Amino acid sequence: KERLRAWRVRRCPPPHFAAALRPSPRARGVARALGYAAMGQGASASHAYDARRPLLLLWGPAAAEEVALLSSFLQSEWNLQLWDPEADEPENEQERAQLEQLLQRVTVLVTRRVEPRVLQKMTQLKLLQMPLSSHEWLDWQSVPPQCMVCNSHCMSIPVAEYVMAAVLSWEVRLHEMDAKFRKQRVLKDLALVTKHGEVHGKTLGIVGYGHVGEQVALRASAFGMRIVALVRTPRGSVPPPLEWLGTGEDALVKLLEVSDYVLVSLPMSRQTKELIGARHLAKMKPSAVLINVGAGAAIHEAALYDALKRKRIGGAVLDSWWEAADAAQESEEPRMPSQFAFHKLDNCIISQNSAGWTEEHLERRWKVHSLAASRSTSGHWAEDALAQGRHRRRCRCCWR
Repeated sequence: KERLRAWRVRRCPPPHFAAALRPSPRARGVARALGYAAMGQGASASHAYDARRPLLLLWGPAAAEEVALLSSFLQSEWNLQLWDPEADEPENEQERAQLEQLLQRVTVLVTRRVEPRVLQKMTQLKLLQMPLSSHEWLDWQSVPPQCMVCNSHCMSIPVAEYVMAAVLSWEVRLHEMDAKFRKQRVLKDLALVTKHGEVHGKTLGIVGYGHVGEQVALRASAFGMRIVALVRTPRGSVPPPLEWLGTGEDALVKLLEVSDYVLVSLPMSRQTKELIGARHLAKMKPSAVLINVGAGAAIHEAALYDALKRKRIGGAVLDSWWEAADAAQESEEPRMPSQFAFHKLDNCIISQNSAGWTEEHLERRWKVHSLAASRSTSGHWAEDALAQGRHRRRCRCCWR
């Protein structure tokens, strides 16, 4: 509601809804809240579909809540259509035909996931924009040859702040100081005060040096930490503030041996699955802390739990998990997204895939998406472009 009010105050150009298909209740609610007639349902749309304007399709259940932000950032007039494939499944031949026509007119598609058979029908598609960095689900053979494929790295800033908060929390133990002092309530001699650690001079090893790794390194260097990193493909030079940047198994082992904190920021892929196993965890310092904000499956689940339970490593901070959130929610009883009881370990800090979710990131994301949409109509590469059609482009992904 606050975003909708802010959108009205700014008096930004209105979204142009394509009045062709029956939308979900969520999409109709957003359309009414914005002051424009909902698509379909016999309503007289304030702005009907205009063939002279390009069509931007938001595909998926999460699209409707963020339509106001996207609308406020678009620099030109667009036909804007929301479609939730789960709630808006065509019920008859007429609706299926309307959906086919809609897909053939799409210029820009914003989605977290789309089936190949749907993507192949978008013959006029110029931009496939994914709001997250992960794209392992994408079937590259279904991408139209003229289409530019982009992912988003707008979460790298809040994720980097989360990582530094985890490092500082582990060293300083501010919450423990607070709890202890509240209990004792009297000042003691300074010699009796519990001492805490420092991050200055500690070594941070980054496995997967991409957008998140760069942001973390920038902040860690400001605290005086030594920073080393690992990538899959060799690079010509070592970028500051890194001391060294390695590749391969030997470099991974070296990184684990020297690091006080090991940050894993890897995407999910065949190459990264269980990249860090029991023998790798055994190389870590007994006091070292592992932080995972990338793919949960990049670390062997059972090996990590065993290392934490037996205190073979100092601890772990986990924001990524081995089981998808929707799979855990479908369970009859509430349970953790893991087959092991990480939540019962006293040397493990856990959170629910929340490292990158901030209000500021949402606004930044849709601003980037609107710019990419505008550039796509002029044929220019977007900043986060991964490929043109099936021809992939070398990008700054953390495991390229």
